[in-house]
Amino acid sequence: MEKKRVVITGIGPITAVGTGKRQLWDSILHRRSNVSRQEHYIDEELWGGFHIAKVSDFRLEDFGFSSAAVRVFKECQENGSRDLIYMLSSCKLALDDSRLVYDRDDNDIGLALTCENPGIDDFICRIIENTIEIIEGRAPALPDLTKIEFIQRLYERFQKKVYNLQTFMYLHQVSRVLGLHGESLFINNACASGLFALEAASRMIRSGRTKTVVVAGADDPSFMTKYLWFKKLGIYSEDGVMRPFDRNRNGLVFGEGGGAIVIEDFAHAQSRGARIYAEYLGGGFTQDAWKVTVPSMTTNFYAKAFRQALDCAGLGAEEIELINPHGAATGIGDKYEALTINEVFGSHRPLITAFKPYTGHNLGGCALVELIILLLAMGEGIVPATLNHTTPDPDMKIEIVKEHLTRSIRIAAKMSCGFGGYNAVALFKKIQ
Repeated sequence: MEKKRVVITGIGPITAVGTGKRQLWDSILHRRSNVSRQEHYIDEELWGGFHIAKVSDFRLEDFGFSSAAVRVFKECQENGSRDLIYMLSSCKLALDDSRLVYDRDDNDIGLALTCENPGIDDFICRIIENTIEIIEGRAPALPDLTKIEFIQRLYERFQKKVYNLQTFMYLHQVSRVLGLHGESLFINNACASGLFALEAASRMIRSGRTKTVVVAGADDPSFMTKYLWFKKLGIYSEDGVMRPFDRNRNGLVFGEGGGAIVIEDFAHAQSRGARIYAEYLGGGFTQDAWKVTVPSMTTNFYAKAFRQALDCAGLGAEEIELINPHGAATGIGDKYEALTINEVFGSHRPLITAFKPYTGHNLGGCALVELIILLLAMGEGIVPATLNHTTPDPDMKIEIVKEHLTRSIRIAAKMSCGFGGYNAVALFKKIQ
């Protein structure tokens, strides 16, 4: 039996440089970024600050949600879950963009979601703030508390929040708001999550269980708790500038937002006259199984993932015209990707461009956000420049696109490598 073909028919980005594909692409063309320094206070005392790519001009009213959806959003806002709000909104954008018409009460539309830190950092910050309130006696009707009473007081304040941190609640909320009733999965493979989710979703279609799946990822890394860990690891850019594959690279910068895509069975998309951005040809996925924060440079399971993707798609390395790497602008991370590209491609030199300097690093949502930019580039026939790449690192032995290029791209690769040793490569083909 011939393998079902999977195509992308809808995209929904929410990024620091634009909400929706038009705003995002306009910012890419004009080489915009939106990084600013934010400071964090605990009880009016400065805790610290860091640079981040912030989402601006985000208004729920612009998305056309139902009144039931608005109630869900209010619950999210009370719980501080902006990542879930970004996820829901990006899904709505992608569904609207796909022009898919479906019965909200009865359908088999699948859902695959990913978020690296669903509400966790906000939860930690609120625990800290409430602990200070209780200790200093500013909590209402505060008696002298025993240790058990103190813990019970905190638990009562956060009982619902703790329950909503469970990942199945994200699936529930998105399904409820959008009226999706098919198979659903929550996937967390760190920064590579988006491509793992895409592959899992495509298998739903290829198995014949559904013809349509919404795939979405989002993160809200705007908290000191996450930043302090990355700073300790020495991988956060203190000047707020990401320089992928540059000799002077000094780390990443977080970015708020998320991205969603709608994938369909090719025959189903054709039958309803859907716009097709690209065909998902397949991917390769491996696990270093070595260290959490450092890739295994000697075994290079990343290169193995790339070869798996090529085998899955029935392609040779020489057929790849454009690569969008993870490009996190860290010392060893960029070196690992360059090593992989050189090992897989040899003398063949595909174009290479990184997108994180535009949007910031969206953690669990980054692969889907960057995939959306890649799809727009393929559709528009323009390869975007890598911002801030001014001094090539000779040790990399690769060339990075530094200026926008007008180029028709037929086959492109998206690479992602995440903490925990997760490696993923996905291949896409523009359908003429």
